[in-house]
Amino acid sequence: MRSTPILLVFVITLSFISSLGQGSARPLPGNIQLLDGYVWEAGISKDSQTAKIINRRGFTIQFIGGTPKGFYSKQFTQKTDFVWLKSQQVDGQKLGLGLKDDGEIIAVFDGTTRFSAEPNSLADLAEFLLTVLSFNKGDRESTNAASSRVPGNIKLLDGYTYERRRSKDSNGGAFIRTDEFTFVHDIGKMAGNRAKQYFRENLEQLRRRRRISDGDLEEEWRRIEEKVEWRQNLKMRNDELMVVYLKDSTLIASYSESSANFIGKVDSKDKIADFFLTVLTFRPDSPPRK
Repeated sequence: MRSTPILLVFVITLSFISSLGQGSARPLPGNIQLLDGYVWEAGISKDSQTAKIINRRGFTIQFIGGTPKGFYSKQFTQKTDFVWLKSQQVDGQKLGLGLKDDGEIIAVFDGTTRFSAEPNSLADLAEFLLTVLSFNKGDRESTNAASSRVPGNIKLLDGYTYERRRSKDSNGGAFIRTDEFTFVHDIGKMAGNRAKQYFRENLEQLRRRRRISDGDLEEEWRRIEEKVEWRQNLKMRNDELMVVYLKDSTLIASYSESSANFIGKVDSKDKIADFFLTVLTFRPDSPPRK
């Protein structure tokens, strides 16, 4: 008879543990996408939602959300404290981005949601931007006009012009800043995926295409690895975004399902910010192919 209460306690305990596991799988605020190697560490705050987004290297992104509208609207008023300031519209949200003199990077959506970090490298900054730009509260849609002459309804940053460029089998073009910093796009089925070749999951396809042996395949992969500084991939809306940064400062971002590639020589925090603030507003009129 005594075994019944013990069994009941055991069942309740298992149910509690199961509920904890289900809770941890719930979407993050704004459906933030965690990059490979990152974990979400929720904080405790009475009036807002706080968290740390931490990777294996110890690089940490601070998150504060749920604050009253306009709470951070004056975040960038002291412009003398910043090396540069940028603004962009992302899915109907106003995004402000600034790099402070002390190296801190701050991103604020609609004056209510704040991300910050202290990146020590271009890789840190890129991963900060990829994380931040995956944020979408879900109550707003893109305000980009479907008639935009820029493919994918991309929003141009201040100081940029767009130039169509001839491409035989795909849609080519360039984003040109007033100081002539330029990055380009190649979009269309024939454009393929320029970043994929730098990810190991592409090896089997490489083997079939070139008909090479296991030994030669590993040697080819070593040659590819020697070119790569870092890489990441994440789910971005209904597409997969693959990003690779090469040791010669070439940055490649490719949307797998949309066959959209963006490429530029990026050697500063200023340029890498502009690259991602542009590329991650890509919203094609037609949904990605399945």
